[in-house]
Amino acid sequence: MATIRQRGKKWQVQVRRAGSGAVSKSFLRRKDAEAWARQMEIRADRSELPADSGVLKTVSLADLIARYRKEVTPKKRGGKIEDSVLARMLRDPICKLPLSQLGTADFARYRDPRLACSNNA
Repeated sequence: MATIRQRGKKWQVQVRRAGSGAVSKSFLRRKDAEAWARQMEIRADRSELPADSGVLKTVSLADLIARYRKEVTPKKRGGKIEDSVLARMLRDPICKLPLSQLGTADFARYRDPRLACSNNA
């Protein structure tokens, strides 16, 4: 739901949805504010708004992998093998990082030694 309020001579719009960060913008005309609010609400319904970065600071990669192992892996045909691969991954330091700090370089550091081992085999 969008909140539209007048602040001085401008109209401020704020759109909030669970799981997404709040987005806000100011306009000179209320009509423009209402149009932008509708547009942002549609984007929020489609999950196109940026995620709430506060959540990314509190959730680690290990949390995601543990949830995946619990909810998804048991339903797969190769679930036992996947479970052992994920259990090994959980022992790696990359899993201790919060999602807000993870980047492509971290995944490359995780991947490269494994590729070197598989090429030597």
